[in-house]
Amino acid sequence: MVQIEQQDQDAPIQNPLGAQVAVGQSSVDSEAITEEAIAADPEFSHEDSLSNEPAFAGSESLASDSNPADYESDSTGSPLNWQSEKTQRSRQIAFVVAVSISGLLVAIAAFSWFVQSWRTPEVVAVTSDIESPSADISDPAEHANSGAEKTAAEQEPIDKPREPKPVASENPTDPSQAKQTSSTDQQPPAKIQDPTSPIPSDLMPQSPLVDPVKTEPQTEQSPVVKPKEDPASETDQPKDSGMQELPPGFARFTDFLLDEGSLDEPNLAAPPTIEDLKIQGAAEDDVDPLAAQVKPLNLRAELGLEIALSANGYPLSDLILTLSQMTGVPIQLDWVSFDLAGIPIDSTASAPKGWQSARNILEHVAEQFDAEIRAEELLVTFTPSDDRFNSTMDQIADLSDFGADKDSAEQVLAQFLIGADSTKLIIGESRDEKQLAALAIESLRRMRGIEPKVADEQFQHWARVSKNDTLDWPLVTGGEEAPTDGAPVALAGFLCLTARHNQSTCIVNWHDLNRRNVAPESLILPRTGGNAATALERSLDRFSIQVRQVDQTRWWVGSEHTYDQLPVVVWTSALGQTRDVFQQRLTTIMAAHPGKPFQMVIDQKSDRALLLLPRYIVRQLPKITASLATK
Repeated sequence: MVQIEQQDQDAPIQNPLGAQVAVGQSSVDSEAITEEAIAADPEFSHEDSLSNEPAFAGSESLASDSNPADYESDSTGSPLNWQSEKTQRSRQIAFVVAVSISGLLVAIAAFSWFVQSWRTPEVVAVTSDIESPSADISDPAEHANSGAEKTAAEQEPIDKPREPKPVASENPTDPSQAKQTSSTDQQPPAKIQDPTSPIPSDLMPQSPLVDPVKTEPQTEQSPVVKPKEDPASETDQPKDSGMQELPPGFARFTDFLLDEGSLDEPNLAAPPTIEDLKIQGAAEDDVDPLAAQVKPLNLRAELGLEIALSANGYPLSDLILTLSQMTGVPIQLDWVSFDLAGIPIDSTASAPKGWQSARNILEHVAEQFDAEIRAEELLVTFTPSDDRFNSTMDQIADLSDFGADKDSAEQVLAQFLIGADSTKLIIGESRDEKQLAALAIESLRRMRGIEPKVADEQFQHWARVSKNDTLDWPLVTGGEEAPTDGAPVALAGFLCLTARHNQSTCIVNWHDLNRRNVAPESLILPRTGGNAATALERSLDRFSIQVRQVDQTRWWVGSEHTYDQLPVVVWTSALGQTRDVFQQRLTTIMAAHPGKPFQMVIDQKSDRALLLLPRYIVRQLPKITASLATK
């Protein structure tokens, strides 16, 4: 250590070089000179000189001559910061991370404890001791003993059944009983309510083993009398019920708990009845009636077109379709009348030679089949003449072949065609009424086993037995695709060419095509698909028109909606005891489909039902009859 002694202010300062400097002769600030010297040296700064200046206790600073007010703030300033900013920030981040991790661990531990406590059922210690009305609970000592006994009871294992206390004497003057009551080992009565039980303990029935009036709690010094075991505690409690085992005193209350059921009890639904049958409706009509813009026909101009045909041995249906294509007039074949008259629609026809008008050609063909042309607003119908059809109808309506059952047959037909109260057969004058009468009479002949007058080949197109599925017309499948050159062709020509290429003839329902603004000469671009069915489907799909296979050599062209709505005469097999039920159920079904063709009569002779139904209902008749047979 070096001690610096203060010199006299009047004494001159010794110069190390030997020269003397007179103090006070000029105004010289030594501190300013020192600061200027330090500032001139780049290796030192003012902050470093101040921070590195040593200070000793009991000594004055070298800057004692400076103004004391400049250093008054040093005693009250903040402490020096011994950490860098980077170190301080790192430690703060580490502190935040440590706190976050600790909080996360605490949350995980708390959640685990909550889940474990939630899954673990709460166990409540229950005693079988029953409170005595004569017990006095006002003594504080007894309350203290009660808390001690309760703590001991809670420490006992649950599975260990508690033995009931022996029954004591009712005499309050018994000294031994008074001694036992005053003993500190006595267990006071306590009401223990099971929090899981919906019935309060005060309302529960008393145990048959203990009398609630004559029973008082006993001390451990009393003789123990083991009561008889309650058989209900073992038999009433289910062994494999999945519940925790209850104390014997509460085993009799297991009847109040939910019954888990028995796997041996069957829970089968009742078999479906006829009311549960889902009757599928007909296909919807997708044609907007306001969008139809078919113009009326001008038959004088359109059938006046002169045509030269070389048709010798041409099928009737194909010839009619070709004339429709060339004239643009839809010509509808009356297929039902031709079948009833016994005229196949694919019979060969010939056309006159040379140039002839379309009308002359149609009249020439009509003469060959005793047919006629009937002009309507939007199409022309080619049908057998009235004379030809009426002669055929007279033969069919002759019921002499029924023999002795002629009257019953006439009554059944009258009820079917006219009404339930009719007994005399009267056939209408319109073609539709005659067609229905002919189909009904031929059906009744088959129902009673009489030789029919119409061949099955034509008759089965419009009538059948309910179990016969030959009446269904499925969509055309497979077939050989007709060759095309990729150019647009007329619709009628495309159908005729494809059908003839597969040894079939095509009958078009022009009512459907007229409503879709499709004419026979409408051009389409055939879309090939590898076979005839695919080509027909792709070409006609935009018109919602389908081609169906009627039999091996006949196709029907129309919409699915019209196909489902076509009326069919059908008869059932023998009904037996289900006759009345069938009649009632079918009437209920058809009541849900108003406006559809529906007529029904029961023939007592053959025990069969004669029906007129739309095709979509006929398809579901086997399902209805099968349900009746099951019922």
